[in-house]
Amino acid sequence: MKELVNTPQTMSSREIAELTNKEHRNVLRDIENLNESYEKLGLLKIEQGYYTHPNTGNQQHREFRLTKMQTLDLL
Repeated sequence: MKELVNTPQTMSSREIAELTNKEHRNVLRDIENLNESYEKLGLLKIEQGYYTHPNTGNQQHREFRLTKMQTLDLL
């Protein structure tokens, strides 16, 4: 029998930018503002990571991975 793995649902800041027709840099700014609010409330901040884009070679770009609840807070 297969074990069920509880994998949290996440969404990247790039996906949010695409779905909302916003520039990614503006979504990053909004997430940073949300992180400030989270910090004041004593909540965990949204995790930052990096991705590489095919057009920029090995250059790394910032992105955030948001949980479902964080995504709803952002929207």
